[in-house]
Parts: sequence; C-alpha cells; structure tokens
Amino acid sequence: MLDAGRSDLAIAAAIETPITLLSRAIVLEDQGERNQARTLMHQVADMAPDWDEPWLRIGQSWRGEGRRAEAIAAYDAGLLRNPNRFESLLARGVLTLAQNPQNAVVLLQRAADVAPDQHQVWHALGYALTVLDQGVAAADALATAGRLAPNCLLYAVDLMDVMRRYGLDEVAAPPDWSDGVRLAMDGREASSRGAFDEAADLLEAAAILLPDEVLVLKDLAAVYLGTMRPEMAEPLLREATRLLPGDAVTMNDLAVAMARLYRFGEAEALMNQIGGDDALPPQMLFNRGTLRAALGDFEGSRRDIDAAKAATSDLRLALQSECALLPYRSDANAASLRDAMAALGNVLPRDDSPLMRLRPLSAADRDRPLRIGLLSNTLRLHPVAWLTFAGLKALDQTRFSLHCFGHYESSDVFAPDFARHVAAWHDIDAMTDREAAAFIATQDIDILIDLSGIGDGGRTPIMAYRPAPVQIKWVGTQASTSGVPTMDWLISDRWETPEGYDRLYTEKLLRMPDGTRD
Repeated sequence: MLDAGRSDLAIAAAIETPITLLSRAIVLEDQGERNQARTLMHQVADMAPDWDEPWLRIGQSWRGEGRRAEAIAAYDAGLLRNPNRFESLLARGVLTLAQNPQNAVVLLQRAADVAPDQHQVWHALGYALTVLDQGVAAADALATAGRLAPNCLLYAVDLMDVMRRYGLDEVAAPPDWSDGVRLAMDGREASSRGAFDEAADLLEAAAILLPDEVLVLKDLAAVYLGTMRPEMAEPLLREATRLLPGDAVTMNDLAVAMARLYRFGEAEALMNQIGGDDALPPQMLFNRGTLRAALGDFEGSRRDIDAAKAATSDLRLALQSECALLPYRSDANAASLRDAMAALGNVLPRDDSPLMRLRPLSAADRDRPLRIGLLSNTLRLHPVAWLTFAGLKALDQTRFSLHCFGHYESSDVFAPDFARHVAAWHDIDAMTDREAAAFIATQDIDILIDLSGIGDGGRTPIMAYRPAPVQIKWVGTQASTSGVPTMDWLISDRWETPEGYDRLYTEKLLRMPDGTRD
C-alpha cells in the first residue's frame, strides 16, 4: 500500500505546470540555492521548449555567480526563442561589452528599439558608446535615461562626466532632474572646488530627498573624511555598505573611517572581509598594512606592504607605503629609514626651477613681520594641534604673521580659537600639489613649515616644488627625516635627535634645547 503523503507529493509534482515549477525555482534562487534552482529551470525549459523565460532566469543565475560564458549561452538560448526580449538583449549586451564593444552596442541599440521606455537600457547603451569613444551619441543616450528616470543620480553623474570628457556644453533634450539629484550634483561640484562646508550642506539636503541613494551617502562621507570628520562619515558608510553589500570600495572607506576613530580591530576585520591578498588592490593592501601595524601585527603589516609593492607600478605609492610602516619593522634602523625616505623624496615631482618668488629686499621688508606658512590639514582636534597650538599662539604677532594652508573646520573645538591668532587661513584641499605650491608662492611666505609629513592627509609633496625660500619639517609623521631635497630644516631637540645623529637626516637639524617648550 502506498504511503498517502508520498502519493500526494508525487501527484503534485506530476501535475505541476511550467509556471509553478519556475516560481519554485525563483524562490530557491532567492534563497541562494542556485544549483537546485537551475535544475528546476532546465526542467521548465524541457517542458516548454518555446518559452524564453527559463533561459533568461538561467542566464541571470549564472551571471550572479560570475560565470560569464554560461550566462551568455543561456541568454542566447532565450534570444533564439524570443529575439525581442529586452532583458535578454540588455544582459547579453552588457556581458559582451568588455570583449566586443561593437557587438554590445548593436545588442543594446536593439534593446532600446524594442523597449524605448526602459531607462536602464539607455544607460547601458550610453556607457557602451562611451567605450567606443562616441561622445555625442553617448551623451544623448544618457540624457534619454535621465529623462526617463530623473530621480537617478547615477545617470546625472555619468552624463556630466561624458559631457566634460568630450567638451559638450549641452545635449539636445536635457533631463529635468529631480530636486534631490540637483542638490547632489551641486554638492559634488562644491566639493570639487574645495567648498566643503557648502558641499556638506547640499549633500545633507540631497540625502533627505534621496535617502536610499548610495552615491549621496558616499559623496557626503567623502567630504567628511576629507575634512577629518570620521565620526560623521562612519554611519553614512555603514548605511552604504548595507545598500551595497560586498562592495570593496565602500568597505575600504568604512575601514578608513573606523581607523581614524582608533577602532583598528573593527577596521582590520572589515578589510579582511573584502578578500585575500589577491583580491585587494595596492592601496587597500597599504591600508590594511597600516591597520595591522597599529594592532601590533608587524609581520602581517610587512606582508601587506610587500604585496602592495609587488602589485603596483606606482613607485611613489610603493615607497610611501613602505616608508609609512618601516618604523614598525623589527629589521629597520635609522639608516634604513633615512634611505627609504630619501628615495621617496627623490621621486616626488617638481619643476626645474623653484616656484618661490624672488624679489629684492626693501627697508620695509626688513621691518615687517616674518610670514610663516603652516602646511597641514590637521590644525584641529588632532595630535598635531595639541603639540603646536600653545607655542604658535604664543608668538609675538608684531614679529610673526601666521598663514595656514589646509582645511579650516569651523565646528572644531580648537580651530576657531587658533584662527584668531593667524593672519589668513587658505583652504587648498581642492588644489593639486603643484597648484597649491604655486598658490603658496603668491603669498610671499618667508618660512613654510610642513606639519603633517606623509601621514593621513599630509601634503608634503607640495614642499618639493619649493614655494618658499625656507622650508621646515616639524611634528606630524616625524619618525625620521622627510627625505625631501627641498626641505631645509627639521625642528627637533636633544631627546629626538641627540648629538651625532645629523648624518641620518637629509635636512639640517634645528635643535630646541628642551623640546618645543622653549
């Protein structure tokens, strides 16, 4: 006698239709049971040989596993049965783009012809046309995507990038972007010109209107990280990782934020989730190496730095990575630190002639206050500020005129107080190293002091262009010499550099009798 329960299941399976069977397969796919799901999808394909739906689903399943060849074969099988299915044309075109952009454009154009109201098709077509260097056509396709989806920030960003790349002032029919997208784009523009407070205000407003827009969260977090406000960047990046699970760049940025909050263990754990050494690009390996050194894992730090050096052709990045962590290595000594820093200093770009402005001294020049430039993004709640503000504020303002070059944070507890003791504060964050050096040269600085070194947010490469006649290194990231040939002096004391250590520095040593208190 048959078991009643088994009999019912067998009967149910025997009478299951292709639609119900495919529905079960989709549920399994959503649950991560892809092998079982594809088995059922193939059964559906056998039951309904003219139906393209199971082949589309099979292609999507393979694509989700990164199996490009298998996905393409499945999409092709679906297109044989329904050559006008825009989803299959779209997916097939995107998968073809890397190997054959011409064919990709043909497929995506077909998809646009079949489904002209599908914004994602026009976006993919615009990207493909950009790969073929067809700027005007790409801009038109991206503008079409924007008109169909005016609340999509990605489309606005990509359209603007293409227009800038090809020098296009306008498109035939520009999209009428939503208020949220307009605010976000204005925030990006403000950030690009270094107006970070304005950028933060605009992006915060955009985040209210576009609460699930990852680009807004990441752009706002980038502003906060760039202005040394990791405590504000961290929750934004956490939300971005929730919306973009597994995205390596977002996870790296979150790890950077946590490291700046001194939560090194959490930051390293997050970096380890991104992948092994082979999965991490050089900059991420450097970041993880820094975290491991902070946690006392010097051997792990060394492995990461060595792997980063082997994986990059960027000599400056490789040398900077090595120099940043060399002080932690047990096999390092003062001579090896000097040699490594000197090698880094020698690869920094510079002009044939110094950028500083030379002019004859007049009687008025002899009597005016010395113009002292302070180069740093850390003149705020930061160890550099703790170590320097008391001494700098004590300077006689009739003899010394202080000029800060770096980001000013009005909401900081230290910066506004210090700002009352300086003649000017110039934000150079949006400038390249050479642009910043050229600007500093116009300010007739007599002595320029680098307060950051090669540490987080440091702008030491500016010194290589010689924007000032006298250039000095002090405080931040000062485990050894700066190695920069155009750095004239290094402020030290008898404890940091006892007599006899001068040969280990490329600068002349300006020893204070007893630290900075004198």
